[in-house]
Amino acid sequence: MMCEGTLLDMIPNFATGSVELKLKISGCEILEHTKEWKDKKLRVNITKQRAKRSLDANGYYWALLSQVAGCMGISKEEAHNKMICEYGQPETQEDGTVVRFAMLSDIDISRRDDIYGKPIGSTFTNGKRYTEYIMMRGSSTYNTAEMAKLITGLVDTIHECDIPVETLTPVELERIMQHG
Repeated sequence: MMCEGTLLDMIPNFATGSVELKLKISGCEILEHTKEWKDKKLRVNITKQRAKRSLDANGYYWALLSQVAGCMGISKEEAHNKMICEYGQPETQEDGTVVRFAMLSDIDISRRDDIYGKPIGSTFTNGKRYTEYIMMRGSSTYNTAEMAKLITGLVDTIHECDIPVETLTPVELERIMQHG
């Protein structure tokens, strides 16, 4: 269950090494579970909420990517797949395990826009070769920090490969990442 909330108070217990948290939670059906969860051991994952990526950042990414794809003589989908595999975020299960999958090696997923996979090896099963992948999340799911990493990676690739594409200055890039 994923919820949003605010940490209201923290009370450390130095004798046990534990911390009692008081949270204000919304956006989920937590009240349905209060009786069954009370005094039970639970797995808790608390992270700081980040803003979703800005549309300006997304537009900048795709504008740059289109130019890079043209210079490299590849499709936007293939260029996007390369960037996602190099600088993107893996798909994870609720327990944090990275999602992996395998496909027949003669299937080229680098030009697809419905699945992103970072190749990690190959295997033979029943006489057929399969490529093993780490599943990567699509950029539409990224928060601002994840989108910033993807754009920075794309800009670094442009500079490293001497691709004749004009990029924003770091200050301009920071502005669109923060303010949309």
